[in-house]
Amino acid sequence: MKVTVTQKIKNQKLDYKSFIKYQIISYCHFKNIRMSSLTDSVLDLLSLLVEMKSVELKTFCELVTKIKSDKVVMLSGKIQEANFIFKTSQVARNVISKFIEYGVICKDNKSIHINPEIDLVLSKNALLTLQILTIDTDKD
Repeated sequence: MKVTVTQKIKNQKLDYKSFIKYQIISYCHFKNIRMSSLTDSVLDLLSLLVEMKSVELKTFCELVTKIKSDKVVMLSGKIQEANFIFKTSQVARNVISKFIEYGVICKDNKSIHINPEIDLVLSKNALLTLQILTIDTDKD
């Protein structure tokens, strides 16, 4: 029997938000969370929650329903930008509740934060290196 191993390496530079989204998508994929749940708006919501670390649920729901791409908001002493909007606070709460059930978001009393088990790497710039190995066997 002949075994052939093929290696392919791909490098991709990612900015901060793209790197956070990549890690969230990867976590959800390996935890068998439905990928159809990860719309652009949901990824933006989760990325903003990562940046804010921990925030009161009501405040966060209001934030994601009022911000448009041309607005900037000051929250916790930091400027926060978001280029998405949910139509109502209830829609945002529904999304957050779903991701609490999935284990992506944790809720402590009235505050929410990303599950620390995800173990996100928070770097402003990242070089992602994917190493792909394929194994083929041929019977001689």
